[in-house]
Amino acid sequence: MVWYLHELVPGAVRVAVLVSPADTANTKSTLEEVQAAAAGMGLQIEVLNADNSGAINAAFEKIESLRPDALFVAASPFLTGRYAQLIQLAAFHRLPASYALREIAEAGGLMSYRTDIADAYRQIGIYAGLCRGSVCSWIELFSNLAVQTPGQLFFRSRPCK
Repeated sequence: MVWYLHELVPGAVRVAVLVSPADTANTKSTLEEVQAAAAGMGLQIEVLNADNSGAINAAFEKIESLRPDALFVAASPFLTGRYAQLIQLAAFHRLPASYALREIAEAGGLMSYRTDIADAYRQIGIYAGLCRGSVCSWIELFSNLAVQTPGQLFFRSRPCK
């Protein structure tokens, strides 16, 4: 996830990571992944917490003083719900940012890397079709499936002025 952001901003050294502390399980796993990837790329990570609208504003005030090269917004129900505020603040601070959902990039965010929900539902339909008309065990089903990469990279593009 952070790798794609680093590829987009190759000179990045400092990356701010915005997480929601209320989403403890996701925050923990995201930070473990980000810190492991950052160590391999020589990135400095600054973790910022936000669990309400005011905390998001405070995080961006801190971003102003930290001057990171990029922003990684972790997946969480709260942060996803505040995407308009996040997009606006990232644009105001001229900060390249990566978000959890394609819909956020489509709404004006720079990029996203996450599972495509529509494609996941399509795959479920294919899997269900494999079992139609017969009793199918999960072991039998999964032994006949191909391994697929679960994520897609999505960039929003618009003409520069």
